[in-house]
Amino acid sequence: MRAWCLTFVSGTILTSNASTESPNGNTTTTDLLSNSAQMENYNYYYYYYYDYYSLGDAEYDATNQTNNLTKQEKFCNQESWKNLTFPRTSLGVVAVSEELCETGDFSKATAICLNSDSPLFQRFQLISCNITLDMIHAILTDQSNVNVTYEVASNTLLLTSNPAILNSSNVTQAAGIINWILTRNTSNMAIATASVTTLSQLLSVNRQLFLEPNSSNSFQRLTNNMESFLLNKILLKRGNASVRIVQPKLVVQTVQVPSNQTTGIQFSLLSNNSTEDPHIFRRDRITVQPNMLQLMESGCSTDMQIFIRLFPSGQTEDNTNNIVGFTLYENDAFFQSKIFNTSNQTSRNVISAIVKNASVLDEVKLSFRPTNVSNLVLNDFACVSWDYDLKDWTTRGCFKGNISSENLLCHCNHTTNFAVLVSYRQDYKYAEALSIISTVGCVISIFGLGFTIIYQIITRKSRSFSPTVMLVSICVSMMIFYILFLLGTENPNANINHVKSQENIIPSSDLHQNPDEGPCTIFTALMQYFLLATFTWNTLYGAHIFLVMKYPLSGPPSWFFPFSLVMGWVSDL
Repeated sequence: MRAWCLTFVSGTILTSNASTESPNGNTTTTDLLSNSAQMENYNYYYYYYYDYYSLGDAEYDATNQTNNLTKQEKFCNQESWKNLTFPRTSLGVVAVSEELCETGDFSKATAICLNSDSPLFQRFQLISCNITLDMIHAILTDQSNVNVTYEVASNTLLLTSNPAILNSSNVTQAAGIINWILTRNTSNMAIATASVTTLSQLLSVNRQLFLEPNSSNSFQRLTNNMESFLLNKILLKRGNASVRIVQPKLVVQTVQVPSNQTTGIQFSLLSNNSTEDPHIFRRDRITVQPNMLQLMESGCSTDMQIFIRLFPSGQTEDNTNNIVGFTLYENDAFFQSKIFNTSNQTSRNVISAIVKNASVLDEVKLSFRPTNVSNLVLNDFACVSWDYDLKDWTTRGCFKGNISSENLLCHCNHTTNFAVLVSYRQDYKYAEALSIISTVGCVISIFGLGFTIIYQIITRKSRSFSPTVMLVSICVSMMIFYILFLLGTENPNANINHVKSQENIIPSSDLHQNPDEGPCTIFTALMQYFLLATFTWNTLYGAHIFLVMKYPLSGPPSWFFPFSLVMGWVSDL
């Protein structure tokens, strides 16, 4: 099958009514939340998109829509509405106003960049600046209708629109609210879009806030609920339509495929070749290719690919459509590991895949492009999946692919949340000219010190015994230090042509430390000792000169020389 480097266009769907505002222009959010029955009197516009694909027997032809996409802008330009300014925003992304509430904690309104005749901001919504996550959490009930659920989702989105000011309590509350939404019996796309946007914003929160025990448990449930949400809630009954929600830090995709005809489906994240932030997801970076026979490059550079192979036709009697869901997280903040330490504050994409009818699953293949880290190179990696029982990463059911490949390849026999844990090592780079200068300088110093030692010994009868010993001791300690420096500073790891291991073992950290095999420790200890001895003998020699000048006739006290020997060679140990 030929692979195309493109993204299918999103259709914009409009279902019932308009934004709720009070006569004075302020939203009646608080009133609506406090009285769900009253909400029946209000109507809402629910905007949402879904992407169509030609999937096997699907009768929808995406060709014309694809051609139209290339002629359209991919951004909504900056726009003002009711004295509120919305910045330039990617198509399909929820934007928040630049104007903040009086508290300065969150924006006054949201809008969505939609694609009608041309990209424009639509679905403007204000919020009461007095509302809090505590207030929203307090009204959550099992009897809440779709209007209340939508208000909860949209207002939680606004209250988390400024990740920099959120604390651990806010993060936990927001996660609990989204968990509540994901378990509602609703497939409303406006609710889904608002919920995904909130999660995208939480992925920008300081990672330290996720270390709280309560927060960790909330996001355990959250990522687990996302899987059932993908299969049962988002994808509506629209034949072979595919639904996609793309936010800056999170992508949600569901696809219906004929179980007895589809051999495999591939989800790809294209590399960001623009000047935009490479850590931001855009719709044109996401592609889904059905009826694939194997994992293959899409013809464009990719950061991540996942291929799900389904049993070929004839091995299953199920003729119904199967649902395949994907969730792509920009980082692993929702997956806090105890066995893998991110000492370099690196992050990694996490891709979740789920097949509704697991009996048709054959295998899962993944490909990740390793992240470039300054002054570090790839050491090794592990193919892992998230274990909800262990609450941590595990290699069970996954193994490495071709380790000689430029990308990191993985094979797994199940679907869940996948990632590649990469360890890096120092990238040793030497300035050859400086190395030569250092070597020549050390060699000259060694010859000079050697000559001084010989001269002091030959001419020892022309002066007293003590200063000769001190000068010789200074020169000896310095010469030995330089010799050790020349012999011991050549790093053996710098010239190693490192090969990635075929064993799939989780590294303890993202920074690999080569184990000390003994010589390095010995050389370091000896260099430290003789450098300290040099400083000590210089100090003692200075004290000797002072005593000679103070007592020109009698000279230094008799105890000073043995004291110098002990201090010069023993005290530095």
